[in-house]
Amino acid sequence: MALFTLNPFLLAGVLWKLMLEGVLLAYTSKLIQQRFSFLAFIVLQVFYPLYVVGVALTSQCVGYKWKGRNALL
Repeated sequence: MALFTLNPFLLAGVLWKLMLEGVLLAYTSKLIQQRFSFLAFIVLQVFYPLYVVGVALTSQCVGYKWKGRNALL
């Protein structure tokens, strides 16, 4: 995970991304009158890369049906 690297530029980039996303999501949730959970945000940031990789790998092995057509890569 990038947070455990010794490269200060990569660490700064990851922290900047987390801070910017947190501020934008908190502001947006306030605009639409939804509660923003900072704890849930941090936990989901940890699992998000695993989710993306899992979906990407699964999409290479599983077919789908769309508009009546079947597809399997």
